[in-house]
Amino acid sequence: MILAALTPLLAILGLLVVLRLPAAVAMPTSFALTAGVSVAAWGVPLRRVLAASIEGVLIAASILWIVFGAILLLKVLTGGAAMAAIRQGFALRCVPGGRRRFWHARCGYRAAASRVGVSADGGGHAGACR
Repeated sequence: MILAALTPLLAILGLLVVLRLPAAVAMPTSFALTAGVSVAAWGVPLRRVLAASIEGVLIAASILWIVFGAILLLKVLTGGAAMAAIRQGFALRCVPGGRRRFWHARCGYRAAASRVGVSADGGGHAGACR
């Protein structure tokens, strides 16, 4: 029974690593082998195997639809230079007094505060980035 439970992993390992088959061949072969073992070893009805397979295809299609939409949105935003505006929005933060400053991770608050003429310690000029 343990070997039957390990059928998907062993089949993929054997087909992809040992036989060096492409994934487009190895995955359907592994699926067919696993479905056959589930029917033979555990007595799962063929109807239930088919229903689970259809459910898996529908779930995968919904995930791919979301990923496709996210990639399309990224390409549209990048092509229209909106990503630059979004990055700039993340780079700008508010400082006390309502002023805006550019936050630079290497320089920290002291240099960012100096760009707007505020001191990081409350008085005078904050200094340059080191």
